[in-house]
Amino acid sequence: MLSDQIMEVLETYSPVPRYATEALNLLLSRYLDSKSYIEELLGRKEYLVVLSNILGYSQYLRNSVLEDFGLLKWLLENYEKKFDIHSFREQITSFLSENDKNEFLRGLKKLRKREFFRIVLQEIIGLIGFEESLERLSLIADAVIEAVLDFNYKELTKRYGVPSSEFSVLSLGKLGGMEINYSSDVDLMFVYGDDGKTDKGYENSEFFDKLARELIYDLSSSVGGEFIYRVDTRLRPDGEFGALVRKEESYYNYYTERAQAWEIQMLIRARFSAGGEKLGRRFIDNLKKIVFSTTPTDTQIAEILGIKQKIKGSENDLKKSTGGIRDIEFIIQLLQLIFGTKEDSLRVSNTLLALERLENLKVIDKDTRRVLDEAYRTFRRLENYIQLYANLQDFSLPTSNKERMIGLYRLLHSSREKVRGDEDVELLKTVKRMKSEVIKVKGYIFEKLLDVKMGEEGIFILYNSEESEVKELLSSFGLKDTTRAFSFLESMIASSFRGGVETSIGFRNLLRAISRSPLPDRSLSNIYYILEATQNLPISIQFFTDERNINFIYNVSLLKDVFINILRKRNWIWDGMMDTNAFIDYITQVFINKISFSDSRYRDTVREVWEVFITGLGFLRINRFIDALRTKEILSSLYDKIFYELSARLDGEVCILSLGRLANRKITFFSDVDVVYILPYHSHSDKFYEIRDLLLKFHNDLNTVFEIDTRLVEGAHKGSFILSLNTLKDTEFDIWKTIAYLKSRPICANEKLSEEVREVILEKLKKSIRSIEMQSLNSYIHKVIRTFQNINDLKKGRGNLLEIELILDKLYIQNHMSFQEIPIAKPLSYLANLLENTVKINVPIKDYLSYLVEVEDVIRVVEGIGFDDRFFDIVKLPITFEEFVRLRNDVISWCDAVLND
Repeated sequence: MLSDQIMEVLETYSPVPRYATEALNLLLSRYLDSKSYIEELLGRKEYLVVLSNILGYSQYLRNSVLEDFGLLKWLLENYEKKFDIHSFREQITSFLSENDKNEFLRGLKKLRKREFFRIVLQEIIGLIGFEESLERLSLIADAVIEAVLDFNYKELTKRYGVPSSEFSVLSLGKLGGMEINYSSDVDLMFVYGDDGKTDKGYENSEFFDKLARELIYDLSSSVGGEFIYRVDTRLRPDGEFGALVRKEESYYNYYTERAQAWEIQMLIRARFSAGGEKLGRRFIDNLKKIVFSTTPTDTQIAEILGIKQKIKGSENDLKKSTGGIRDIEFIIQLLQLIFGTKEDSLRVSNTLLALERLENLKVIDKDTRRVLDEAYRTFRRLENYIQLYANLQDFSLPTSNKERMIGLYRLLHSSREKVRGDEDVELLKTVKRMKSEVIKVKGYIFEKLLDVKMGEEGIFILYNSEESEVKELLSSFGLKDTTRAFSFLESMIASSFRGGVETSIGFRNLLRAISRSPLPDRSLSNIYYILEATQNLPISIQFFTDERNINFIYNVSLLKDVFINILRKRNWIWDGMMDTNAFIDYITQVFINKISFSDSRYRDTVREVWEVFITGLGFLRINRFIDALRTKEILSSLYDKIFYELSARLDGEVCILSLGRLANRKITFFSDVDVVYILPYHSHSDKFYEIRDLLLKFHNDLNTVFEIDTRLVEGAHKGSFILSLNTLKDTEFDIWKTIAYLKSRPICANEKLSEEVREVILEKLKKSIRSIEMQSLNSYIHKVIRTFQNINDLKKGRGNLLEIELILDKLYIQNHMSFQEIPIAKPLSYLANLLENTVKINVPIKDYLSYLVEVEDVIRVVEGIGFDDRFFDIVKLPITFEEFVRLRNDVISWCDAVLND
C-alpha cells in the first residue's frame, strides 16, 4: 500500500496517475530484492517526480523498466546528466570490436534505447526543450547509422575488397531536418562517387548495393525482439522501383531532367548523415543548387498539392489532416522554394529554423510565424507523446480513451496539479483552434502572397473550362499524361446523359479516388476501358456521384492488366458480379460443368472457364465481397474439376497427384499448379507409352492456359513427370521428397487407383519420416532459407509461407511419435493446430498465418502497390502494417530458434 504522501505526488505529477500507481505497486512486488532501494527513492520527492513520469503514461517506457530494473536504475541515476554526442560515439566504438554481428547490434540497440529514454524523460520533465530533444535524437540516429555502416563496411571488404570510391548515406524527411520523431522512420538515400572496382575485382556498384542492403536489414530487422530504426528508402529516384544505390552523376541527371516537383521539394530536407564526408557534403551542396535553381511554377505547385491531397488523414490525425503538421511543413517548404532562389539563408533543412528566417527576411509577418510556430511545436510534441505510448507510428489523438487524452494534455502543459477531468475536452479545443488558425494562414499565403488559386475546390465543369486549365487541375491529382486523361474525361462527358453540377460532383469523386492510386494514369485508363467494355459510359457521371460505386470501380482499377483485358473480352462478368452470391453459385455449380476433354475445343473451353473464375473472383476479392479462404476454396475446386475431367477423359487410367497448394486446397491467383502424373502400367509397356503420349498433349495444352509445375518429381524417374505406379513404389523418399509429398492428394476418376496411390505415398512417408536425421533436415532447411532474399515475397521471403511450412514440417517430423496421423494434404493452419498442444509455439503463429492468407491473394492481383501501409489499406487487416512487420520479425526469430534447436 502506497502512503498518502506518495499518492499525493503521483496524483500531482503523473500524466495518468492510475498508470503510475499500478506500475509502482508492480515494481515493488516484482523486485523484492531491491525493495529497500526503491523505498529510498520514494522517500525523496525529486526521484518520485521522475518515477511519476517514467511510469505514468508510456506503456512502452513503463514495460521496458519493469522488465529491466537496471534500465530504471540507470535512468534515475543519470537523468540530469547532459547528453554528450562525443561520449555516445566513444561508447559505440567499444561495440565495434565485437566480431559477432548479433552481439554488436544487441549492444548498440541497448545503448540507443537507454539514451533515447533519457532524452525523452528530460524533455517531459522540462530539463530540455522540444527542439533540443529532437536534435539529440537525430544526432543519436546519425551515430548509430555510422556505426552499423562501419561494421558492415569492414565485413564486406574482407570478402569483396576495398572499393575505389567513397560512399555516403543521406538522410531525408524528419531525420534530414534534425527533428526525428520519438517513433520515426529514418528516410535514407545512398550515393557513391563513381564506377570502378574493388581491389578484389568486384564492381563498386555491386559492393555498395550489398553495403546499403546490409545497413537497412540490420537497422530495421528484429534484434533481441526490437528493431533499431525503421528504414524507408522510397524517396529515392523512381521510388521503390528505382536502384537502391546510384552514383553521384546519376542523381544529378535524374533531378535535373525528370524528377517531379514533389521530389525536388523533399530534397529541401536532404542532409549528410554517415559515410564519406567529402562526397556527402559535396552531394548535398549540389542538390541544394538544383532545388533552388528556379522558382516553382503554378503547375508545379499544383502537382505538389495533388500529392499532398492523396495523403489526407482523419480529423484527429495530427500529421495528415487539414491544418496539421503536413500542411505547416508544406507552407514553409513552399516559401523556401520560392524565396530560397535568391536567399541562401532559407536553404536549411530544419522546419523551425526556416520559419524563423522567413520572418527575419520579412517574407512573413510576426503573427503568421507565431501561428505556425505554436501549432507546429504543439502538434509535433503531441505526435511524439502519442508514439511514445506504445512505440508505434501513430499520428492520431486517442479520442476514445479519456485517460490517455488527459495524459497528453498534462504532458503538453507539464501539469503540476491533480487531474480535473476535463483536460481531454480542452485538448481537443486547443487542437481545433490551432488547425483553424493554420488554415487561415494557408489561405492568406496562397491567395494574397502567392496568388495561387487552383485545386479541387475550384468549379470543375469540363465543357466550360479551358483545356490548359483542366490539364493543370488533372496534374494536381497526380496524373502525368494529362492529354490522355483529358481525352478520357471528354469522351465520358460526350457519352453521358447528365451534366452541370452533377458532372462536377462525379468527376471530383473520380479524381479524388484515382489520386489515391500509386499509378493514377493507369487507374484512370482502366476505369475508362471497363466502362467502355461494359457499355456503361453513358451513365458514368451518375455512377461516380455515388461514392460506394466509385470505391468499387477504383478498387477494380488497381488490378493487373490481365483482368481488364479479360473483362473487355468477356464483359458479361461485370453484370454477373452485381449479385455476388448468385454469381458464385453460377460459376461453381453450372459454368464449371462446361469443362470437358471430349470436345476438340476443350482448350478454349478451359481457358474461358479459367478466365471467368480468375476475373470474377479477382473483382470480388479486391472489393472484399469474398474472403481469402473462400477464394482459395473456389479456385482449388476449379483445378480439381479440370484434372478430374482430364483423368475421366483417359478412362481413369491416370492419377493426377496434386502437390503443394492444390493438394491442400489453398491455391490462389496465378499459383503454379504442382502435379505428378501416375499411370498404373509398367513404364516400358505399350499401354504406358500410349497413355503417356495422349496425356502429354493434354498437359501441353493446359500449360498454355495456366502454369503447371512438374519440378517436384525431378530425380524420381530421370526428370520425367509421368511415372508408372511401380516407379513410385520403388522410389526412395529423401528429405525434399518427404516434405513435398506431405502436401500431396490424388485426383482421379478411378477410385481404386486413387486409393492405391494414396496408400503407397502414406507408406513411403511413414518409413522416411522415421529415418530422417534431424541434423540433415536442419541442413536442408538452412540451405533453402538461405536462398530467400526478398522479405516482401509472401511465398519465399523470410518469415513467410514457405519458411513457416518448412519449420512446421520440421516440428512435426521431430515429434511425429506423438501423433496418430500423418497430416498429408493438410493446410498450414491444420498443422499448427496439430502441433500446438505438443510443441511450445511462443508466437501467435495461427493469427500470423491468417494474416498471410488474407494478404497473399490480394498482392498477387494488384498492380504497382508495394508491400507497405498503402497495401494494408486495401486488405483491411485488423492490424497495421507496422504491427504486421513486428509480428513477422517475431516469427522469423521463432523460426530461427526452432531451426537452431
